[in-house]
Amino acid sequence: GMDEGMRGHDGGEVSGSIVIVQSVGQQEVISGGDRSSDVDQFLSIFSIRFELGILEVFRMTVTDTSAPEENIWDRILKEASRSVAERLESKSVVIVGDRNSGKSSLLAKLQGIDISEINKGVALDYSFLDISAAPGDDDPVSRINVWQLEGEPEHSDLLSYALNKDNIANCLILITLDLSQPWHLSSSLESWLSVMKKHIRSIEADLSEEEIHDLKNYVTWEYQQYVEPGTGSAIHQTKKKKSIEDNLLLPLQEDVLSDNLGVPVLIVGTKSDMLVNLEKDFGYKENHIDYIQTHLRRICLKYGAGLIFTSAKKEKNCDVLMQYMENRLYGFEFSHKLQLLEKDSIFVPAGSDSPEKISVFST
Repeated sequence: GMDEGMRGHDGGEVSGSIVIVQSVGQQEVISGGDRSSDVDQFLSIFSIRFELGILEVFRMTVTDTSAPEENIWDRILKEASRSVAERLESKSVVIVGDRNSGKSSLLAKLQGIDISEINKGVALDYSFLDISAAPGDDDPVSRINVWQLEGEPEHSDLLSYALNKDNIANCLILITLDLSQPWHLSSSLESWLSVMKKHIRSIEADLSEEEIHDLKNYVTWEYQQYVEPGTGSAIHQTKKKKSIEDNLLLPLQEDVLSDNLGVPVLIVGTKSDMLVNLEKDFGYKENHIDYIQTHLRRICLKYGAGLIFTSAKKEKNCDVLMQYMENRLYGFEFSHKLQLLEKDSIFVPAGSDSPEKISVFST
């Protein structure tokens, strides 16, 4: 129930409604020695964890029909320990972008819910994506905490709740761009990159030089480790963060990772189904669309970012986006290749592009 005076582990006050134990079965209360032998006992234990100010509740159910009563709690604790051990560390995605750039529609599609079920906030929204070990598996092995800044750079001070020194090593930045208004793409992208760069600089003030160096080296190492799917090697088989020595890195080309934030960045063009309207309503030619693509790709090279065009309305590349985020955050295998031919489904994984490829494409 509600306990207004509840104290957190750090002494801070915590408010909210928390259910600690729930019993399920034909008996309302299980206590003492009066238990029917033919009644299954379902005991639920919750591991309560406060992370980034968000309460995460993990539920684990144990069925017992024959064990002596004094052993029930031992079994529960063992099962709880095993459940925690099998889980993967939670990750975070910070979504920024102009208001009405399609952030909420895209997130609803990733969550598999209707856009009407999402209540838009006025500043910083929190939601999550549960990650399963296999499709159709109802038991999540991890959770992606999703933080969405609601379209106004003036609210950027709130980013400290979403991205900070405690989770920066397990975070991904996602910037949405409205492809139906290409005349704003460049200024919007540069503006949000500037906001994120400024915020990360403030985090670095609380990090050691070695920690900052490790974060940037890891982004570079991942970028250089990219292998095209189907060429004999899977991409990022492990996502265990580790220190990458300088001698393991290759020299970088000019303008590649020249603005390494120490955090993976993904640029998402939304409403890609509207690109056809640009040709019809504004006289855009194919070469104009190609110019937009190559311009965004050059900016992505500077930050070591991935680029993907999506349409939540037409369900284009939404599954690719979800799988790619899982790959970048957890190291899950990924099978989608660089795709430049279909204009509304562009996909450029980080590390797959180069200045030479862009020059060839733009000639």
